[in-house]
Amino acid sequence: MLNSSHLCLAEDLRDPCKRCLTPDFQRRRVSDHCGDRGFTLIELLIVVAIIAILAAIAVPNFLEAQMRARVVRTITDQRACVFALESYIIDNNQLPMAKDTSVYADFTWMIDFLMIEGSKFSHMGMLLTTPIAYLSQVPYDWFNSNQRRSSGFYQGYRGVSFVFSGVPKGGDPIRIHENQAFGLIHGQPSWLMESAGPDLHWARPEDINHPNRAARWFYDPTNGTISEGQIITFEGAYTVPRL
Repeated sequence: MLNSSHLCLAEDLRDPCKRCLTPDFQRRRVSDHCGDRGFTLIELLIVVAIIAILAAIAVPNFLEAQMRARVVRTITDQRACVFALESYIIDNNQLPMAKDTSVYADFTWMIDFLMIEGSKFSHMGMLLTTPIAYLSQVPYDWFNSNQRRSSGFYQGYRGVSFVFSGVPKGGDPIRIHENQAFGLIHGQPSWLMESAGPDLHWARPEDINHPNRAARWFYDPTNGTISEGQIITFEGAYTVPRL
């Protein structure tokens, strides 16, 4: 004969919420979990190998895209500086020359950084921002700022803008004829602005007389994203390489 306790148990088994609290259900639940297993070592190694392959494909593509973006940024910044320089020249009938700008006594040549971060010297870029703001600020160039220690214009990995060189108004342009970079551009511009380029090194003296000096002096992305040559913008906003 069934007593009241048996009837209560039967009712509990019919109720799903109460059935999960019975001892038999709990034992089955534990045994089911004991049958679960984790990843094997082989499976983990396969996952790691797949991740490594994807990284080997993605990382070089990312670095190359990053370098191309830096080249575009350098050219864009150079052109912005060119427009500011041309506006300054129109207003002052002279190239901007600061107190510490290196200028030949006969006015046949001048050379200066537009700006160097933390420099104690005055640079020509200061004249482009004050008292008239031809530029809101002089941009620092990533390549010049990170050029190699053996490079000709190494400044200790500080923020460094572009190197400007040319002939001041009233000077004999003899230096233009001597400078091989000017000779490679038609129209004989009177000044240029340079970045070390992706190889982070300036043209060496032996590059000047090299038979293929254009390839050694001017950066050309068709030779490789990271290859020899400098990024140069000449008077008139003519830039090498052309975008």
